[in-house]
Amino acid sequence: MRNIAILALGAIITLALYTGCVKLQNKVIMKGEWELVNFQLENSPDNLMEGILQGYNQPPGCCKYMIDFQDGDKVVGTYYVNDTISYTVEGNWSLDDKSELYIKLDDYVDGLFTIDRQSRREYQLKSDKNLIELLPGSPFETPTTLDIRRRDI
Repeated sequence: MRNIAILALGAIITLALYTGCVKLQNKVIMKGEWELVNFQLENSPDNLMEGILQGYNQPPGCCKYMIDFQDGDKVVGTYYVNDTISYTVEGNWSLDDKSELYIKLDDYVDGLFTIDRQSRREYQLKSDKNLIELLPGSPFETPTTLDIRRRDI
C-alpha cells in the first residue's frame, strides 16, 4: 500500500514538473521580437493592417509592425514607417497553457489565441473571440488570425 502511494505521489510530481517545463519552454519560445505579417478577421481576405495602419505598404515593404513579448508579461507593439517609429503601445500577455496565448495590445488584440507553429520562425495565432475596437466605443468580438514571424533568431 505504501509503495502504491509513493508511486502515485511520484507520478503526480513528474506530471506537474513536465507540465510546468512545457509551459516554461513555450514561454521562453514566445519571448522576444516578432513581426506581425498578417492580421485577418473572419470572412475577410484582407490584411487588416492595410486598413488601420496609416501608410502600411505604401510603397510595399516600407512599414512593419513589431511585437516584443517581454518579461513580466509585458508586450510592446511598435509600428515603423521607413525604419522610423510611428507609434508604440504597451499591453500584456500570458501563456495560459502550452498552446494558448492571451494577448491584450492596442485596440485590436484582446483575446486568447491558439498557437500553431508553422516553421521555426513562423507562427499562426488564432482566436475564436478576439475583442476588437475599430471605432471608438464600439468593441465587438470576432474570430481573428495573426501571422507572426520571429525576428531575433
